[in-house]
Formats: sequence, structure tokens, C-alpha cells
Amino acid sequence: MNTEQLVAALRSAGVDEGAYRIDGQPSAKPMGEGALGLKRESGGRWVAGGLERGTFTPERHFATEDEACQFMYENLTTPQKTVQLSPAEYQASLDFTAKRIAEIERMLAERKRDKPTP
Repeated sequence: MNTEQLVAALRSAGVDEGAYRIDGQPSAKPMGEGALGLKRESGGRWVAGGLERGTFTPERHFATEDEACQFMYENLTTPQKTVQLSPAEYQASLDFTAKRIAEIERMLAERKRDKPTP
């Protein structure tokens, strides 16, 4: 598979064009946060990575265009597994979050209190 075939296959599968960017291929949508990108490197290698806060972060390198395209297709068309928390796990998560928020609020209040006034 090459990048032109990949784009056609992703469109055929109904993948949102904002979810990916393929080097050298036009797109109707801007690449969104968390999108997966595929770039050709010097020497003919390929790299797949993610976009976070406007920065491309390489995650995986490939020797061939076909391997890179297969990786992209599988990652963009395979449904992601979700984890269902038990009621006890959910409550533990809420408790942990509340505790961390209280700690951060306490630290911020201490900083404000200890900060010299001009």
C-alpha cells in the first residue's frame, strides 16, 4: 500500500480527515489534537507519530512505505478498547482526584500567603 492508496482506504472506511495527516497528500481538514501523522524521512524511511499542542512527536519508524501505511490504516480503523471501571474503582478515582485537588489548592494558598507583597 502507498500513501495515495492509504488515503483512499481511510476515506472509504469513513475515517475523519482531521484524525490524520499523510505527508504529500492533500486534506480537506486541519490536523486536530491527538491526530496521527505519517511523514517521509530522509533516506526513504517513514515515521508515524502524534500531534499534541501543535508539535509532531515521532512514535514509530518504518523501513518501507507499505509498512507505515499498514500501521496507519490499522490504527485509524480499529476500534479502541475502553475500560469499564467497577463502582469501587470509580469511587476510588473520584476520591483520589478530590484529594489531589485539595493538595494543590493548599499548596497554591501557601504560595500566595508566603509571597512577599511589593
